[in-house]
Amino acid sequence: MAQFYSANRRVATRERVTVSCDQLDAFGQGLARHRGKVMFIPGLLPGEQAEVRLTEDKRQYSRGEVIHRLNDAPERVTPRCPHYGVCGGCQQQHISQALQQRTKAAALAQLLAREQPGAVPDVAQIGSSAYGYRRRTRLGLVYRPKGRQLSMGYRQAKSSEL
Repeated sequence: MAQFYSANRRVATRERVTVSCDQLDAFGQGLARHRGKVMFIPGLLPGEQAEVRLTEDKRQYSRGEVIHRLNDAPERVTPRCPHYGVCGGCQQQHISQALQQRTKAAALAQLLAREQPGAVPDVAQIGSSAYGYRRRTRLGLVYRPKGRQLSMGYRQAKSSEL
């Protein structure tokens, strides 16, 4: 008997809710709880409250986007790059270096603990500088034959445009 894969459809809603962020996930997204589910919210930091629009609502989790932040966390910093927010190259420039390091160390410790149950991993400081830490990057190329122009750069967030 053949089985065909069918991706679960995203259930998009436009519901607005006010949530409070508890922590960050390994990718720097804010984690909040709403209706007993985890909600992933890019750009929200622990200790911040925000009005959020639900963009995806699944059985086990949901995703949202910040409409209006009600307060700022002390760990929020001004992004150094003028393209932050539009560009999809860096997602964590609004997070202080200390919070980034704590979050990444906790994520690594959790992964190591999963691999070696019962062992308490000792994870030292993660990363040494706020910038210049990248070992690889993903760039896009676009050739426009009309103007005979080749462009290279990061893609915009949630888009295929450079």
